[in-house]
Amino acid sequence: MKAITVRQPWAWAIATGRKPVENRTWTTRHRGLLAIHAAARWAGPDALRDVCDLADCHVSDVRVTDKHLGAIVAVVDLVDVCTAMLTPGDTCGCGPWAMGGHAHWRVVNPRPLAVPIPCKGRLMLWDLSPELETAVRMQIAPPVVDMRDCRWCNAKMPADHVCPAGAVGCTDAAPDDIPCGRCDHCLAAQEADLACRADLVEHGTPNDVAGDVGVLTSSDSDWGA
Repeated sequence: MKAITVRQPWAWAIATGRKPVENRTWTTRHRGLLAIHAAARWAGPDALRDVCDLADCHVSDVRVTDKHLGAIVAVVDLVDVCTAMLTPGDTCGCGPWAMGGHAHWRVVNPRPLAVPIPCKGRLMLWDLSPELETAVRMQIAPPVVDMRDCRWCNAKMPADHVCPAGAVGCTDAAPDDIPCGRCDHCLAAQEADLACRADLVEHGTPNDVAGDVGVLTSSDSDWGA
């Protein structure tokens, strides 16, 4: 995974989705995942004022602590690099964050890390070590969803889902605003089903009884022989 070092509070602005453009005097062919590494030193009070003006926020909104310095703080997707303003006199539509005389790295889908990962930054575009990349990917991976078979929806669904209106297991037509599987009729049917299952566990099914009888009959026959 590629990474780039950005001073605070600019790194905070990128991580929180307020700053969709990173300004550089150079360009890159890289596209895709880009780790945002916050430098160990702040950019200064003027930068904080500029960030607040462009992000339309208050200084108190910029929540940057020591753990957000000298650490990887977010991952974004680098989707494009606009080079129009590297040519004197040219303009572009990259927005208020774009600076003249710079290439504009357009980033989307910011994913701030819940736990910043300390490491040293570098100049230009640099590669994360395998250990750092693994640590970053563990934080941006989609959550594992507990999927289970829902007999009311007749499909595999998240364990904490609410059955939609009109699900297969509904025993009575319910209004659209009452989820199927939660109306009185469905709840009664579920309780009856659970009671039936508990009864089968305790006493066995007719097939189980027949099987037991068959075994006993066979045993009696053997003894008679």
